Amino acid sequence: MPTSISPLSSLDPTSSTLTTSNSLLGNDATIAAFAMMLAKALMCCRMAQEIKQTAASGKPAVNESPVIENSPLTANQFAPNIATKAYQTSGGWKFDPVYIPAGTKVTTNNTEAAATTSTVTPPTAALQTASPAPGVKQSSTVTPSTAATPSDSLQHLAAFPRPQNDNGRGLHWVPITSSTPAVVERFVDEAKKMKAKWVTLLNEGADPYHNDYLVEKLVSNGIEPVMRVYTSGVQPIPGDLGAMVKHFSAKGVNYFQLYNEPNLTLENDGRQPDVKRYVDLWLPAAKTVIANGGLPGLGALAQNGAIDDMEFLRATLREIKARGEENVLKKSWLAAHNYLGDKTLKDPDGLLSVQQYNTIISGELGYAMPIIGTEGGSFIGGDFTEAKQTQSVVEAMRYMQTAREPYNFAYTYWVIANALGGGHDGAWEQQALFQANHISPIVDALSKT
Repeated sequence: MPTSISPLSSLDPTSSTLTTSNSLLGNDATIAAFAMMLAKALMCCRMAQEIKQTAASGKPAVNESPVIENSPLTANQFAPNIATKAYQTSGGWKFDPVYIPAGTKVTTNNTEAAATTSTVTPPTAALQTASPAPGVKQSSTVTPSTAATPSDSLQHLAAFPRPQNDNGRGLHWVPITSSTPAVVERFVDEAKKMKAKWVTLLNEGADPYHNDYLVEKLVSNGIEPVMRVYTSGVQPIPGDLGAMVKHFSAKGVNYFQLYNEPNLTLENDGRQPDVKRYVDLWLPAAKTVIANGGLPGLGALAQNGAIDDMEFLRATLREIKARGEENVLKKSWLAAHNYLGDKTLKDPDGLLSVQQYNTIISGELGYAMPIIGTEGGSFIGGDFTEAKQTQSVVEAMRYMQTAREPYNFAYTYWVIANALGGGHDGAWEQQALFQANHISPIVDALSKT
């Protein structure tokens, strides 16, 4: 008669008790003893396998300090400090990634639910598994990747440059493609006072001649430049893109954003946005950027586009994979326009929309991709006063400094200045921190935060 043995998960490895079906076993001591030996053997195999996997992954065992990676990539750019919290539970080993800002003291606490530091909140919803979005059909030629594991993602993210003493604080430069030396000197100094470590700037297509001074001043002040290659919509980039990237890479630009809000009709010359048309243009440009020393960014997506930003992102990744070009994505990053507006900091569709992007990315690729906010912030209007705006922006920047996710590289306020910096589109004036007759209280608040 066959013997029914409870699943292995019901066994207590510290006990010699075996849960069995009394109605089937009766008092047959021989069968019970054999079942005991088999269960213990299986348990030992499982524990040995877990120990082997732990050793192979380089994760710390219980009672050891977290592994902290901080290896310089260039003289002025360092990978992030990333700790891995390891602890054992009734279900086995668990490993959680935690981003540790520079200067934070790290202590260990081996209770099952403890955090690894007293000053850094573990990232929320980081490195989750994606589920398909409604309305987007998966290509029959693409098999979804397995969900990202913390060790794979952290190792991948560590290869991307960050500014020294990175706090995740970003500002968008004046919305023009060239600035005078006087404007550069004034507003780079203001950005430094506000403790910005990232600045997004516009470059006219493949033009290599008009942003040298701005890039040099940013780099010399420890600020990471993020260059948006400006085009009038989703169209081929004119000029020698490779020469431009090589020129600015030598000056310290690592990140090049290709295209902007491709899920908007406005950015597609009035046509319906099309993922395949976008990939037709983005992919060869991205290869050119990589070949000349840069890191290409997928264009930031509008939160209220003609095609939902989440759907557009997933479809874009699948289209690139279907073309056999997934290797390009390993050296790419995603630009984000994660505006808060009048939302709270915890709203999943505001600053934290990057968590939803990461869920899609890690589900499709099997690892996390850097996400760099290139526009964001909150603006005055209705019941949303200047005081509320200031509080919202300061809270967002404080979150980036103390609790951001490992893949969440920067949050960027749009925009530092407009008319005072030579901007000619009056639509952006109210959003500028520095205006002709007014300086936003955000400026003073950030300088003190």
